[in-house]
Amino acid sequence: MANIFPFRGIFYNPEKIKDISQVVSPPYDVISQQEQGRFYHSHPLNIIRIDCGKIFSTDTENNNRYIRARDFFKEWLKEKILIQDKSSCFYLLAQKFRYQRKDFLRWGIICRLKLSRNNRVFFHEKTSAKPKEDRFKLLKKVKANLNPIFAIFEDNFKLIEGLSKIYYAQEPFIKFKFLQVEHYLWRIDNLKLINRIEKYFQQKDIFIADGHHRYEVSILYQKYCRERNPQHTGKEAYNYVMVYLTPLKDKALKILPTHRLLKKLPADFEDRLRVYFEIIPCPRLSLLNLLSKAENNLYLFGMYLGKEEYFLLRLKREFNPEKIIPQTKPAVWKRLEVSLFHFLIIEKVFALQNSDFDNIFYTQDLKEAIRRVKKGEFKVAFFLRPTPAYAVKEIALLKERMPHKSTYFYPKLPSGLIINPV
Repeated sequence: MANIFPFRGIFYNPEKIKDISQVVSPPYDVISQQEQGRFYHSHPLNIIRIDCGKIFSTDTENNNRYIRARDFFKEWLKEKILIQDKSSCFYLLAQKFRYQRKDFLRWGIICRLKLSRNNRVFFHEKTSAKPKEDRFKLLKKVKANLNPIFAIFEDNFKLIEGLSKIYYAQEPFIKFKFLQVEHYLWRIDNLKLINRIEKYFQQKDIFIADGHHRYEVSILYQKYCRERNPQHTGKEAYNYVMVYLTPLKDKALKILPTHRLLKKLPADFEDRLRVYFEIIPCPRLSLLNLLSKAENNLYLFGMYLGKEEYFLLRLKREFNPEKIIPQTKPAVWKRLEVSLFHFLIIEKVFALQNSDFDNIFYTQDLKEAIRRVKKGEFKVAFFLRPTPAYAVKEIALLKERMPHKSTYFYPKLPSGLIINPV
């Protein structure tokens, strides 16, 4: 059971902000320090100042990124730079984008999800303490969701497709292009349709695709507020979190591969790799072609060591992932390439943990991975294939968690498009 509800979203005031693309930003967890500076300079009212504010050496307990975020939010509401919708709605979002030379249009609805033990909400990825601490501090000060949690569900009766047919011919109340993705947003304010949508999701399981840290923080925030509110009823805004829901089997649901770059390179790493893998020299284009077209029952990784040294790593036939991974994990977890990679290469060969963010860098940008190894910032890059969408559901239903950075759903949902007060 998933209890979802319409809400009065907060938006940038179109009378004061003519170009929304200048004031939104990517989610906080995919922004580099360089990109943070770029969004700071793109517009003085960019949401980056609230969602991912700068840290200064002069920061104190009474003047830091969280205090500044709170003050910006209050000021922008007071000055009507941000305004709240007049009535509660569901919001229908369409994102048009190009991927591998093809055009796609992904649809989903943005709503409030009740935070409840009775909700069938499932997770698939591990979380870390540091990002949760950061988001909790921000949520306590700003008291708002600045970006929807990205979730998927089985839409067997094609609800979202039906909504898209109703609204696509209508003029959206927000439209803009940001990072090569076109965004269109409509209000769903018809009461009969709202009731139909609410009832439809009462029978649904929800699988978090992106936003695990923020969802867990919302649970902590609910507990924090409830303990401080003697008149708690369960209907307060802090009992809900903003969620974007899109169909699991939609062709426009794209997961990008996340590549790994390592800073340290043991002298005998190739000998260690050869215990498990065939190491095949391979030109770059041939390697990428093999990774993109290989069958799913083959376990393949790309490796780049700088200059023009590209290699295909192919798991030797005598090794069965279900048998060589000793953890008491289900077979579907062990069969994931990302699980095998972290157990054999990260843990066995390099003696690291997948949460060792000081020595492991993650990126979806293949060119960036190659460039940073060439520059000597990292010793080696490993190229992975994307985790299939069906695995997200299977792992989540088993209440297991994939290694960090196992999935990267594309395109992301921009922060600042819609804000949910909590």
